[in-house]
Amino acid sequence: MGRVSELKAAAQLLSQTRLLTLTGSAGCGKTRLALLLAERVRKGFQGGVWFANLAATDAARVPQVVAAAVQAREAPGKPLIEAVADQIGNKRLLLVMDNCEHVLGACTGLLATLLERCPNLATIATSREWLGAPGEQTLEVPPFSVPDEARAKSVEAIARYEAVALFVERARAVLPEFDLADENASVVAELCRRLDGIPLAIELAAAQLGRTPLETIRARMADRLPTLERGDHDAPARHRTLWTAIQWSYDQLLPEEQQVFRALAVFAEGWSLEAAAAVARPDADDFVTLDLLTRLVDKSMVALAGIPDQGPRYRLLESIRQFALERLDDSDDGTTVGERHREYFLVLAETAAPELRGGSQQASWLRCLETAARGGTRLRAAVGGLALEVLVHPRLPRARAKRVGPGPGAGSREGHHAGARSSMVRIRRPRHVPRAV
Repeated sequence: MGRVSELKAAAQLLSQTRLLTLTGSAGCGKTRLALLLAERVRKGFQGGVWFANLAATDAARVPQVVAAAVQAREAPGKPLIEAVADQIGNKRLLLVMDNCEHVLGACTGLLATLLERCPNLATIATSREWLGAPGEQTLEVPPFSVPDEARAKSVEAIARYEAVALFVERARAVLPEFDLADENASVVAELCRRLDGIPLAIELAAAQLGRTPLETIRARMADRLPTLERGDHDAPARHRTLWTAIQWSYDQLLPEEQQVFRALAVFAEGWSLEAAAAVARPDADDFVTLDLLTRLVDKSMVALAGIPDQGPRYRLLESIRQFALERLDDSDDGTTVGERHREYFLVLAETAAPELRGGSQQASWLRCLETAARGGTRLRAAVGGLALEVLVHPRLPRARAKRVGPGPGAGSREGHHAGARSSMVRIRRPRHVPRAV
């Protein structure tokens, strides 16, 4: 289903390297793409294609799992990895190592030996992050394409998107009469957008059609993670719900990475390095925050949204953000993080207000706030409508701006984290227009 361009790119990379790692977020379809790729190229490997599933193993058992996959037998007095290398020898063989993210060191060490000892061995690995092995090439597996709300209006236009095609296919598996039509196409398109085009999430949602009407599934998407469950008990436990798939990734993070990941959930539509430093790690300098963000991007928990003129921006896929919000709610720092988030954007808006009334940097500040308030969501969630009013009404008096009440998020999870301004929180007021917000 889909993946035509990714499959072509992966095949080309594999022809140029002996180790290709497919990376991506939880549920994005790395394993499926690896198997499609192996099927496509298998005729070029006379020694066969062998599959090692590492999901349920620990670092100490990686050699045993790989040995079992290639049917190597342990010999007395010889390390098991030597037996694996002897079994492969000079064969033109393709080894697929699935789910490497929690045993990276063991995989890297084993592959370094095998690729040196076995000159005709090629390997496809799947992992939430790259292995860091010599000669490794990586390919990020993105979510499926989803319908653009503004452009894709007709059934024919909506049906062209990969996420919709997957939903329809999986829906027919449980409801054979299901078809994409005028009365349901917009609902399916909305579901696919809300689920970020993540194949696992779409499959889990479609699987519910056998017992739940489509409109009910859409209504439940406010609690998307607990709602999405797989009835197929033959599936790996971590793929029976989207929640467990993301939890699996979260558990692999270091404590400081988990803390920053949780804090980033307060950003409704993305953030800059400066905003992350102010809200998630005010005790550290920007270099520490950049390192943590880079590690989260490498581990497929945070997405790099682009590098515009103002600097890099980052975002969480909405399904991952919902998980992060739950973790933030369960932590001891949720209130403090929410206060920092509110204060950061309040200071930004208050600093911009005089410039918007005719300062020398009016145009630059206007672009800055337009970026920050794309759709009004972030700033409205953070400061209860202040920034949106400043942007639309540049002559808004400063005193009135302070009195603007809570926005639409009040009472919701976002409203809780964007609570009352705390005198204990202090955000450095920018002297110049921030490069990015």
